[in-house]
Amino acid sequence: MNLFSAIFGILKNNSAVAAIVYDGTIYKIFDLKISQTSTAPFIAINEVTATANPTKSGPSTTDVYVMKISVIAQTQTQAKDLAEKVRLAIDGYSGTINGVNIQSCWFDSESPIWDDTSFLTGGENISHDYNFRILR
Repeated sequence: MNLFSAIFGILKNNSAVAAIVYDGTIYKIFDLKISQTSTAPFIAINEVTATANPTKSGPSTTDVYVMKISVIAQTQTQAKDLAEKVRLAIDGYSGTINGVNIQSCWFDSESPIWDDTSFLTGGENISHDYNFRILR
């Protein structure tokens, strides 16, 4: 199960998000490792935690993953706009995408990211945490 692949698919298939992060060659949606040559705006995704849902018999058939989805843009206005578009694409999503069965997804929190190297990556960073309930 590759949750990054599923989130990438959701964001790539969303026309509002894709219009911002597709540069004509690649979708600037990264799995934590951001290319040194990437310019804002872009999205970074990383796993925070994974928790099994215990069952009375046998292994868990559902897990809850907390995923951090960060947006990096040139200005605070652009970052807020992209973060909202990402939230509209992700929050409440359910279905199977790229082989991952997402039972439900919900927004958890937002926080600005202070980065003393932000002049290298773009300028403004906003991070969202989402909970994904995955059927295994």
